[in-house]
Amino acid sequence: MLDYIRRNSDSPFVKVILVVLSLTFVFFFGSSALFGDRTKVVANVNGEPIRDVELTQVVRNRVRQQQQFNPNLGDADIARIQQQALDEMIDRRLLLQAAQREGFVISDKEVRRSIMENPSFQDDAGKFDAELYAKLTGRTGAQGYERDVRESLLIQAVQDFIRRSARVSEGEVKEAFVEESSKREVDFIRVPTSLFKDAVVISDEEASAWAAENDNAITDRYDLDYDARYNLPKQVRARHILMKFEASDSDDIKAAVRAKMEAVLAEAKAGVDFEQLAKKYSEDGSASRGGDLGLFDDKRMVKPFTDAAFALGVGEVSGLVDTQYGLHIIKAEEIQEAEVKSLDTVKLDIARELMLDEKAPELALAHARTLLPVLTGGVEGEEADALLAENSLTVQSSGEFSKQDRRVPKLGTSKDALSAVFALSKVGDVTSEPVDIGNGYAVIKLTAATEVDMDAFEEKKEEIRGRLIRTKQVRAITAWRDQLKATATINVAGGV
Repeated sequence: MLDYIRRNSDSPFVKVILVVLSLTFVFFFGSSALFGDRTKVVANVNGEPIRDVELTQVVRNRVRQQQQFNPNLGDADIARIQQQALDEMIDRRLLLQAAQREGFVISDKEVRRSIMENPSFQDDAGKFDAELYAKLTGRTGAQGYERDVRESLLIQAVQDFIRRSARVSEGEVKEAFVEESSKREVDFIRVPTSLFKDAVVISDEEASAWAAENDNAITDRYDLDYDARYNLPKQVRARHILMKFEASDSDDIKAAVRAKMEAVLAEAKAGVDFEQLAKKYSEDGSASRGGDLGLFDDKRMVKPFTDAAFALGVGEVSGLVDTQYGLHIIKAEEIQEAEVKSLDTVKLDIARELMLDEKAPELALAHARTLLPVLTGGVEGEEADALLAENSLTVQSSGEFSKQDRRVPKLGTSKDALSAVFALSKVGDVTSEPVDIGNGYAVIKLTAATEVDMDAFEEKKEEIRGRLIRTKQVRAITAWRDQLKATATINVAGGV
């Protein structure tokens, strides 16, 4: 069909077809689709624009997909989806530019083969079905889909080239084998820092003196926590009742839902317990909680819902509220007004927190040192039990693990702890000092060690080599992408 149109572009019949196609394109995508230079540029990647029509179409599709699992998507959710989509479009543009700079080319034959081998376009016998292909490519048409396939193959080709650069030496394979095969088991006592925060007493005088000497640290903590703790937006705790209908439903169906909701509204306004009404009538996941939506700010819910909820006083019930999800009745349970806590008003509180961050670990370390004899055998029986019981601590066993596990089971991902374990030379050895595990300290005793059987190396080495190569390939692709982004000129329009 497209070949026919190209060969007969001067034909009156073909001109009529082109007009119809253009009007159809405008109907589905807006006139801006025909005049790309007039649409808004939302981002510019090395001088190449990404336009709002491209972004809007991607975002619309993703919102529809996510609404199948979460029908209550709010403005904040949609903003997050838009940001993710734009980030991915920028990444894709960078990859395409890199592929083109490096001279990668995808032939028409490769595009056709990729399409014809796609199971989505094959009939039950596994043969390419042209009618199914035309149907599934939908509004964008075959030409748009083929462009997307060509771009995806380009990106795949350049990434495959990067992957092929990954190499693994014999020494790396042997080192990985040793790390996997050398197993350890330990006993340990964990001493969390949190146990000692209540033991730290800080007077106003001490906090004031510390604050005077550490003004920069206090300001940095305030700035870090500002949005989460000190710049508090107005929030409403509300319950709601939702009855759903689809935009495509008939007027009769919508009228029946509205009539039912008006009857429920009358009950709510008459003082019938709202929680019970929600459990009885509401058609969303909050029904089991009596319609309770918890606290939310004005960014979380869709605008009509937010406007109605934020206009209520505590205990008030809204009228019927129309949203894309159906009809709601809302009751405000609690209102927390917006509040900004200035640095001056919280300065001493922050000083205390920072002092606790310093003093509690010191107490935890000191206490952990007293527990070393429990593992070395210097303190045993009831005396050891009493020492542990002071802070409800226990001796725990890790079970078997290797360096490749990158963690000591039950103790966490502390690199210091893992290194300390493999530095213990023989069973029964205990760390000479408590080990910093990030949120506290641990004393550790080696209870079992399985050494390496190098006779098994030949049998395992190809499996290990393959795994190491795959890891290196992923890292190579990630590093290459990061480099592309770091050296690119990327401008994003304000408000996007």
